[in-house]
Amino acid sequence: MVVSATGYPAAPFTIVIERTTANEEVILVGAKSGTTFSSLTRAFDGTSAFGHAAGVPIELVGVAQDLRDGTDFRSQAKRGTD
Repeated sequence: MVVSATGYPAAPFTIVIERTTANEEVILVGAKSGTTFSSLTRAFDGTSAFGHAAGVPIELVGVAQDLRDGTDFRSQAKRGTD
């Protein structure tokens, strides 16, 4: 769950948790309802799954998969908490 879903697109989209840390993980969000993201594919786009504490940064970013698929992605980071 995020504090605010404002600025996040309709699913599917990718988020990065703890970007630029040793625990960085890309997650594909398959569904969004209010501030709840679900149908998650963890360790997406070649990353590894990690345990994350509540309150760590979540950002909406484009990933390599977007470029391979030719998907229109948003590069402006959005922050929330998990």
